[in-house]
Amino acid sequence: MPLKADLKKLTEMSGRKTEQQLIAYQKEIVNQYKIALIKMKAELASYYEQNLSTQRLTGLIESIEQILNEAGINGINITAKGISKSANFNYDSNLKNLEATLGVLLSFAVLEPNVLNSLVANNKFSKISWQAKGIDNINSATRTIKNNIFQGVIQGKNYEVVAKQITRQMNIAVSDALRIVKTEVHRASNEARIMSMKKSQTAAQQLGYTSVKVWNGGESFPRNHDSMNGISVSIDDQFTLPSGFSTDGPSLSGNPGDDVNCGCYLTFELLELQGV
Repeated sequence: MPLKADLKKLTEMSGRKTEQQLIAYQKEIVNQYKIALIKMKAELASYYEQNLSTQRLTGLIESIEQILNEAGINGINITAKGISKSANFNYDSNLKNLEATLGVLLSFAVLEPNVLNSLVANNKFSKISWQAKGIDNINSATRTIKNNIFQGVIQGKNYEVVAKQITRQMNIAVSDALRIVKTEVHRASNEARIMSMKKSQTAAQQLGYTSVKVWNGGESFPRNHDSMNGISVSIDDQFTLPSGFSTDGPSLSGNPGDDVNCGCYLTFELLELQGV
């Protein structure tokens, strides 16, 4: 039976949609940190405009900590939403892409809630959860900013100098938060695609096809992944990375040097079974 569409091209279209969604989540996170920075600067300005007492300094620090904690929690919630929606989208769209390619209805169930929750809550490929990394990120920013304020007051620095230090640290916190959401959305998206392909294996084989997954470089081929571009393996097999790690796909190796901030992605192809 001839194929009705090009599965690889359809997967690439779904991938571009995922990237658009990711950019939207990143913008939401950036906005949360912008709001936090505005609030912190307002608190700091108010402190400098009034009597610089120890009691008021303690109140300022408490306010700063609360503002940062709120921004961090909002960022984590946005990341969780992004992972969930991206996993669901890629699982569903991959099945629809297969239906369009094979010209048949596959009638598979949606991604089960417990499986989806597992994709969101845990990264089984990493020893440290993304949530813990997010909390550590905001805690680190809080410690540094509190120290900036204390030291600024002790050393007699003016508002402008301390405000610049806070802004610099917030930019670092934002960068870390964006790296987390990018890594985890890519990880969950690739894993969901593989799940849907594996569910379709029997149906594809009955129609005379077998599935292969293809490694594609992202926007920058990080960590020497350029040598992986175009390599294909069976849907149940693993890729071997230049680092020596084996993985089901991009962002799934468990090695931070290969997974973190990786922009590579999977596409799929259907090959005719011999003798069918």
